[in-house]
Amino acid sequence: MDASGNAPSTPASDIVVYPQFVTIPAHGTRRIRAASLLASRAPIERAYRVSLAEIPTFGGASTKPGVNLTFRTTYLLGVYVAPDSVHHEAAIDAAGVRRRTVTFRVENRGSVHEVLKNLTITALGAGGRVAFTKTIDPTIVLAGRTRAFEVPLTASECASLEALTISATTGAGTLAKTVDAAGGDCGP
Repeated sequence: MDASGNAPSTPASDIVVYPQFVTIPAHGTRRIRAASLLASRAPIERAYRVSLAEIPTFGGASTKPGVNLTFRTTYLLGVYVAPDSVHHEAAIDAAGVRRRTVTFRVENRGSVHEVLKNLTITALGAGGRVAFTKTIDPTIVLAGRTRAFEVPLTASECASLEALTISATTGAGTLAKTVDAAGGDCGP
């Protein structure tokens, strides 16, 4: 996963998924197994994505007039191969306001992925009162990676800022950073 949260995908040769094709009856379940082919564990966790996709069925053309739509389901599953030793170390960094946008990064210096939950930006206005709060959807920061965030503000939100507190809950605890935002860049 890159700093913007995009997850490029390339086929992996060091992991095997079995079975490659599976039939699941209505209301049924099936087990799918993933195994690492690596001879030893790495110092940081290895991350993979397994894609489960419905295979299209090709039938004859519809006899009904009009537009026909078909929806297919795809699931993306994260698979993580544990490192030699597990340690959590994440931090919020480079927080500020630029061009009416709150920007910050979460850097994961640990050996395993971190799931950021309850990721919030709390803006403090005059007198230390909460001016507004913005919530960001949960996301993952892979081991040894950095994730950048940009959260747009309205002109009135930006003008009311004195300070920002950015916080998130991870599996190892809480991350938090407070920065002075008075006089932040509120231009378009």
